[in-house]
Amino acid sequence: MKRRLIFFPCLLLGGLVPVSGGGDNMFRVPLPAEQARPFAVMCSPDDSVLVTLPYPATGWSGRGFMPQGVSVPDGGNAGAAGDFSVFPGDLRGYTRFTISALVDSSNRTLHVFMEGGRSLSIECTIVPREQAFRGVTFVDNVAVSEMTNEAIRSERQRKMKVERSENPPVSNYQAPTPETQLGIKNFMKALLAMNRERALNMVRANPALQIVPLQEENDSGDYTISLRYAIRDSITDTLGVAAVVRNNTYRRLQFDPKSWIIRAGNRVYPVPTAEFDPVIEPEKEATAFLVLSRDTSGMPTRLLPDSPLKLSVSLVGKTNPKPIMMEPANVE
Repeated sequence: MKRRLIFFPCLLLGGLVPVSGGGDNMFRVPLPAEQARPFAVMCSPDDSVLVTLPYPATGWSGRGFMPQGVSVPDGGNAGAAGDFSVFPGDLRGYTRFTISALVDSSNRTLHVFMEGGRSLSIECTIVPREQAFRGVTFVDNVAVSEMTNEAIRSERQRKMKVERSENPPVSNYQAPTPETQLGIKNFMKALLAMNRERALNMVRANPALQIVPLQEENDSGDYTISLRYAIRDSITDTLGVAAVVRNNTYRRLQFDPKSWIIRAGNRVYPVPTAEFDPVIEPEKEATAFLVLSRDTSGMPTRLLPDSPLKLSVSLVGKTNPKPIMMEPANVE
């Protein structure tokens, strides 16, 4: 905290406009009709900054910035192509994008152009992670009233009471929908079909996603649940978990597919979205894809993918896959 208090006066002396916000490193900035100086946005190589615009973008420019996903020549480093990356690379029509630092030290200005001839200049400075911003929302200065600002502050205070991680996610910006949950589930299925390195690279290409390979096992005697990986979408605060259930018996096991539960510490979360074949043949296994977006009260869980997770599912029946058929004896 001391380093942060020392750093911001330096921005004032340098001629930049520091954004206003709270201690969670999420900021709202009224956008003036005419911008005299760039807005200062603190970035870290360890994370991305989510920028939200009041109007759809039409393009961007800035020396030292590159679209995310541009390959770096063999033998070079990330900074050889640019100090920062922008995702998506083509901002036309988007109101949200991320800025990621590619080097340890730099100071560059990004110019973003919006519909209606509007523009925005952002001065990006690389700082340690604890000083970096999580997200910046630029709002129309005329459209935002004091009543709206008070509602935003009240909502932030209410949500901070149920935080599960050190830093709040960017779920303030987009609520999960059935479509986003289905997308996470289908994405997990695709990852499981890839080799480990390719799957990790695919997730790392999206700054909003985090993935943690898991090797946790829960042996219940008749069956064993083995965790494969957990993935988190920070935009909607959605956690996906892939696990394998193995039948350890010579009987056919029947499970209740709606009984999946994720345990994290002393908290229990019923899983509303799961894809799982509830019938497992003897000594066979089935994969479960679980998606958790909110707790039972509708609040974000803020579970990180490296949290100590325990999975459970209800076994409802065991049957003999090859029953012996007894024919009645003939009685004369």
